[in-house]
Amino acid sequence: MSLLSSYYPRISKLRNNSVYAGKTCNVTSAAAPTIAVSTVSRLELVGTPVQLMCRASGVPKPKVTWQRITDDDGVEEIDTESHMVLSNGDLLVVADPWVVTESYRCTARNPNGSASADSTVVFVDQN
Repeated sequence: MSLLSSYYPRISKLRNNSVYAGKTCNVTSAAAPTIAVSTVSRLELVGTPVQLMCRASGVPKPKVTWQRITDDDGVEEIDTESHMVLSNGDLLVVADPWVVTESYRCTARNPNGSASADSTVVFVDQN
């Protein structure tokens, strides 16, 4: 008999989803975000909507945000008129017809940390 079970005779083992004393106990560990799938680069026709992937995991589920990478390697918020963050974390981009190249950064955050990935879209004219 272990020291623990001598003080608490109803508890002999505790495992993930184990049952003891008629109760279920779910044990969940915390995990920092990781980005499992992301778009690195895309070549698209001007005026074509583009979906950039950013699929993140972690415990608790991370929140995904996107920023545009500026020419001087800074970042700025994306405008909501030509960009939309989808429920799965992906970014839908409707490009300005005058833009040739755009770079973006997706960041996944939860209380345990963050992870980022960069994506670049090159728009080409079909003529």
